[in-house]
Amino acid sequence: MNKTELLTVLTQNKIDPDYYSIGEEKNESLCLVEDLSGWCVFYSERGRRTEPKYYYTECDACKAFLSRIEKW
Repeated sequence: MNKTELLTVLTQNKIDPDYYSIGEEKNESLCLVEDLSGWCVFYSERGRRTEPKYYYTECDACKAFLSRIEKW
């Protein structure tokens, strides 16, 4: 799975785009970004990364992101 496929799944499942951000940090959202440490999934709260998890591949990060947002 890549970011494009992830966005398709999120849209099909009618996940409100206000709850997430793909590719950039957005306050009060679940975020998926690529940085120098790899792919990171985290909740952005007050400009801080809460519970960041790093992944080596885009696929692993997308799967983790989807799993996390489905729990909401």
